[in-house]
Amino acid sequence: MYQKRIFDNGLTVVLEAIPHVRSVSIGFWVKAGSIYEEGKMNGASHFIEHLLFKGTGKRDAQEIAATLDRVGGQLNAFSSKEYTCFYAKVIDQHTDLAIELLTDLLRNSVFNEKEIKREKKVVLEEIKMYDDTPDELIHEMFSQELWKNSSWGQPILGSRKNIENMSREDLVSFYQKFYTPDNIIVSVAGNIDPDSIMSAVEESFHDLKGSVEHPEITEPVTKSGILVKTKDIEQVHMCLGIPGLKKLDDDKYALTVLSIAMGGGMSSRLFQEIREKRGLVYTIYSYQTDYRDAGFFTVYAGFSKKNLKTLLKLVIDEFENVKARGFTEDELLRAREQLKGSLILGLESTSNRMSRMARLEIYLKNNQSIDDLIKQIDSIGNDDIIRVMDRLYDREKLLLTAIGPVERKDISF
Repeated sequence: MYQKRIFDNGLTVVLEAIPHVRSVSIGFWVKAGSIYEEGKMNGASHFIEHLLFKGTGKRDAQEIAATLDRVGGQLNAFSSKEYTCFYAKVIDQHTDLAIELLTDLLRNSVFNEKEIKREKKVVLEEIKMYDDTPDELIHEMFSQELWKNSSWGQPILGSRKNIENMSREDLVSFYQKFYTPDNIIVSVAGNIDPDSIMSAVEESFHDLKGSVEHPEITEPVTKSGILVKTKDIEQVHMCLGIPGLKKLDDDKYALTVLSIAMGGGMSSRLFQEIREKRGLVYTIYSYQTDYRDAGFFTVYAGFSKKNLKTLLKLVIDEFENVKARGFTEDELLRAREQLKGSLILGLESTSNRMSRMARLEIYLKNNQSIDDLIKQIDSIGNDDIIRVMDRLYDREKLLLTAIGPVERKDISF
């Protein structure tokens, strides 16, 4: 059963009791991400995510790491463009401990100067690792170029210069600005007593005061064209895509079905045509990403330089084929079933249920019936696919980013 409560200070709790499981997943979601970071503070949300694990008034970093390990639980966090999440998963009998630990991290972190200095090195190594992983870096490169000169294009990790120059005062100020009760969502799913959870969260946060003032974020202007980073490696890693849809666009799931049919699995068109029939790649897939005010749809491929021109023509031809004719009914059926399967199977995990409730609260401010969503997916037909591609696709809107043994002069479309 789904429940929601907003406390007097603005903190929101969403929860779902699932009596037939023994696990509980708990997430503390803070609407602080890279789109809200201005200038020299780009990277602060991710850096603070690290720092909250480095010591509180009652636990040092080692004790934080050991608290849930002792009871067979899991503790972690992640940052994104729009929010930061601190989460735990435990056996139901340790729910109170997990809530207490997460509360301690969010409310009582000390931002020790020595820990900040040490953790800067860790984050800088993370940035270097990312830079040395072209099949991951290429996706960040695509979004940065697509939304250049906009906060939507800022890297989540920030730049080396920003991380090196952030002071304790900068970080504490950012934390105090965004870690306010009206900017926090607590999401809990699993074998819980809802009243006990509500009471525990209220006890933990009732005295937290303040309100957030997010900077104004607008829909970004998008770029097209070609951006190449020449690097002496074996393969070319490429993203080729177009601006997509916002999170709440009515055509969001039509675009998701389109993406699955085009490049979402081994039976998809791109995989069959480019890998299975021609052997031009090992990896090729498409995906769509959506946020509150922006989105994109792109195809990723990793391949030898000699296959560049052939592969590029095949991918662009497929964009234009889908815009003109869509898919066969069999292709659409497979894509719809694949999407429904991933959604329904995902709901068997308390972690996924917890995350789904939190994201629905962030974007919709309410819950969404899975049955209603399934009906919406089942209704998607070829007319919807063609309409979405007609809205989005134009060769003049294409953006290509590439990393590898290739130069800008080698690419044209």
